[in-house]
Amino acid sequence: MATGSSSPVPARGNSKVSLGLLGDESVEFWREPLQYVERRKEDYGEVFLGRLLNKPTIFLTGSSSVKELLNDKWRCFTIGYKEFMFEIFGDNLIFHDGETWEQAREGLESVFELQNLSQSLDTVKQLIKDHIKETPLNSPTSAYTHFKSLATQISMKLFLSPLLTEDEMREITELMTIHWHGIISLPVNIKLPWVQWKSGYGKALAAKEKLLDLIRTKLQTQPSEIAAGVQSSCDTFEHSLNNILLFVTALIPKALASVMTSLLLELSKPENKRYCDCISDETFLEDVILECQRLWPPFFGGRRICTEKCVIYGHIIPEGHAVAYMSYSANRDNKVFNDPNQFQPERWRNENKHDRDLVWTFGGGPRRCIGQELVKTILKEWLSQFLSSLNWSVTSEIKKYKLLPVCRPTDDVMVTFSSLTPPTSINNTNKT
Repeated sequence: MATGSSSPVPARGNSKVSLGLLGDESVEFWREPLQYVERRKEDYGEVFLGRLLNKPTIFLTGSSSVKELLNDKWRCFTIGYKEFMFEIFGDNLIFHDGETWEQAREGLESVFELQNLSQSLDTVKQLIKDHIKETPLNSPTSAYTHFKSLATQISMKLFLSPLLTEDEMREITELMTIHWHGIISLPVNIKLPWVQWKSGYGKALAAKEKLLDLIRTKLQTQPSEIAAGVQSSCDTFEHSLNNILLFVTALIPKALASVMTSLLLELSKPENKRYCDCISDETFLEDVILECQRLWPPFFGGRRICTEKCVIYGHIIPEGHAVAYMSYSANRDNKVFNDPNQFQPERWRNENKHDRDLVWTFGGGPRRCIGQELVKTILKEWLSQFLSSLNWSVTSEIKKYKLLPVCRPTDDVMVTFSSLTPPTSINNTNKT
């Protein structure tokens, strides 16, 4: 649906993308995604053409172009993961399109409305409280590992069953890890029976089946509030199993742990210590979390496939092309945010008070993350309890961030926690 003035997307050297494996840039992008994007953005602008996963791929790096894509006014795009993730996840909400997707989404949206999750929110509060009590004090601890432990507990008990035993959680965690390695590995299922060897992808498929068996058992005996809601909203039992598999796999714990780690590191900086007083003001607490999500989204971006020729941000998108939107870059668009690389929660009360929907951490448009309000509530509860209970100091150098597959420091960041006594004094004078 190309209307009005439009132009081809700038490519490397010319308007054509080289064909075949020799033209593919997946390895380069995987190794240094930010450098890959920034170099091409400087040469060709915020919309440019590359080649990922051996497919012509148009990159969107600015807030306006990402907004156009995710709003998908003309319904010209489908989710770009089905071709290489369907087997490892099975048929679930993210792989649906059209009317089938609309019906499935509508049913699940009510499950995630906060007013329907009183038991789940009580579970979250207690898990956070217990985790803080069990935090090792006065000795170096890996921040990301520590928070991933909490995030994994929250994920399993919210989306599967609050009555999971320690042994069950340990087994599920091991299976989740194997499954995750399959997600980020080459999707080839190879088995060599004479040496009892399977490819990482093959192991992940086996782990998937075991996870589905565990989910099936819990759904029939001790489902969580959300699991029961998912089951009642899905048209078949198999669909409910696959949707819960999506929710309990490592994606959500890694995303939560990523944001928790980034919040801790930002609030550790001397110039940001004053924001630790935000717990007395719920709205400003939200601003602090939103600003961290803007700067450090857990996932660098996302992908779509164009199903019908259309125009995005004045550029022609040919049918069949992939479109990669870069949340990290769009969240730092200097046309939207002054000092885009600085942590400034005040911006959400001042010049950007009407721009909260221009943070693309949870996607956007009709396919935005279905659980984003729940995630926001979990992070608010965690940060409030954390700041009320613990002091901390970062005891290792932060040399570099890795942005794929999940945003976090490349090396373990060691943190030393201590009890907060007496309780923190509240000072709101620096918030505006």
